[in-house]
Amino acid sequence: MEKLVKIIEQTSLQQRQYTDKAGQQQVFNSVGFTMSDGLDTFYAEAVGDKALRMPVLDKQYVYRVQCEMRH
Repeated sequence: MEKLVKIIEQTSLQQRQYTDKAGQQQVFNSVGFTMSDGLDTFYAEAVGDKALRMPVLDKQYVYRVQCEMRH
């Protein structure tokens, strides 16, 4: 689904090391967001290469995001 949202808060890039099933060291990259569509407030996350390229988003703008809601 697509939603129009405002960014309430954006976390900085988080990098966590883990060991994959093959025993290799890997890095998991993520940037978290608290967003609101005016009715609901929810948490979203950009991961992998998208997190590495994610700029700091302006809280004054309305963004269109593609998302899947789970709870």
